[in-house]
Amino acid sequence: MLQGMPSPTRENALSPDAEASLRETLKRCSPATVNAACVFRQTGEVAQIPVIIVGVIERFVERELRVKIQHPGAADLRLIEDLNVDSLTLLEAVLLLEEVLQITIDNDELQSLRTLGDVQRFTEAKLGGLARTLPSPARPMPMNLSRSLEQRTLGDHPKRICDGSDLAKKMKGPALE
Repeated sequence: MLQGMPSPTRENALSPDAEASLRETLKRCSPATVNAACVFRQTGEVAQIPVIIVGVIERFVERELRVKIQHPGAADLRLIEDLNVDSLTLLEAVLLLEEVLQITIDNDELQSLRTLGDVQRFTEAKLGGLARTLPSPARPMPMNLSRSLEQRTLGDHPKRICDGSDLAKKMKGPALE
């Protein structure tokens, strides 16, 4: 069980509304991912984290490349280079993981997440209260992702913002008031 996570009791059961919301959030993920997320939310069971992470990442990966995620050694797969996850897609995956796991991943923390295994280890550590800084990557995070992450929140709610320029124009007016 994770530090800081509630022990499983009747009080921790997901309400029907909370479960329906979680299922809606993960509707394009596999049933195994949805079930793992429900179990995790109820129990804090760390064994569910890899299933959730793989399922969320798999949702954003091209169909032809999804097979790679299921093979032994998938933890070494590089998100951008091996799975062709571009910076905007990576941002979307991070936002979904934040929502499902109820965590926040800071821009600085995201800089060192390069492989599927990096994401899994980091998330387990973060949820266990042991958030650590992974070794600095050999190459820096793509600039457009770094900029996107800096601009991704308005108020307290995460927003999907690419580079902010065209979206900012669309959002002027009542939407920001």
